[in-house]
Amino acid sequence: MKTVAIATPALTTPEGSFMAKALIGYMNSDLRTPALSAENARLRARVGELEALVLRLSEENDKLAGAQAAALLDEAASLSEMQPA
Repeated sequence: MKTVAIATPALTTPEGSFMAKALIGYMNSDLRTPALSAENARLRARVGELEALVLRLSEENDKLAGAQAAALLDEAASLSEMQPA
C-alpha cells in the first residue's frame, strides 16, 4: 500500500496561510493604506449620522401619526354628537 502525502495550500504558500491574508483585510488596524483607512472612518461616521437621522425621523413620524389619530378620534366624536339619536 502506497502512502500519498497531500500538502495543504494554506501551509505551503510562501506568503503564509490564506486565512491570515483574509484577516489582514478584515482587521481594522491595517495601516498599509492610510487613504483607505481614512475613507473607512469617514464612511462609518456618515453611517452613524444617517442612523441618528433615521431614528429622529421615525420618532417625529410616530409623534405626528399619534397627533393625527387623536385629531381623527376627536372629529369622529364631534360628528357622533351632532347626529340625532
